[in-house]
Amino acid sequence: MSDLISEKKKNLRQEILRIRNDIPKDAHLEKSRRITEGVLTLPAFLGAKIIASFSSIRGEVDMHFINTRMASLKKQLALPRVNADHMTLSFFAVDDLETLVPGAFGILEPNPAHHAEIPYEALDCILTPGAAFDVSGYRLGYGGGYYDRLFSRLSAGIPKIAPAFDCQRVPEVPRDVFDTPVNYLVTEYKIYSF
Repeated sequence: MSDLISEKKKNLRQEILRIRNDIPKDAHLEKSRRITEGVLTLPAFLGAKIIASFSSIRGEVDMHFINTRMASLKKQLALPRVNADHMTLSFFAVDDLETLVPGAFGILEPNPAHHAEIPYEALDCILTPGAAFDVSGYRLGYGGGYYDRLFSRLSAGIPKIAPAFDCQRVPEVPRDVFDTPVNYLVTEYKIYSF
């Protein structure tokens, strides 16, 4: 990645995260509920059996609303565990969110001693975090490249759904040739399909 693109990504990330983190708590919860309802209407979500999700941190959409609904919808929730040494994600079946433990970056993660690993090829749908998303579905992550590496290992047909606040939408994110767009962006106001 060129230094110019890297600097543009860093600046945009800081700006959007500052705006996102300023959302008042009550509004954050209400918007998260509306985003959850949007995700739950998507055929790509409804048709999936094993869904990779994530545990939210630092102002992200509250994924607890979605993650707790998986069992009642007869879906297997798969949550990531960060392998910081290799900068990769491994996914594990989670039936009880109370069994999660703090992991890398303070994110709640599955404990491999209590959760079965799910191979990438078994995943039917990926709920994808990010700092910003543009009008073509390209995402700006948090700078570690974990999801970019994950996407490169997945079949191209696996839908990638980004739950995010409307304030995270931008005209364009700086990108490189290896960046992969999401298929859907679900905000509190609208569902965008790419």
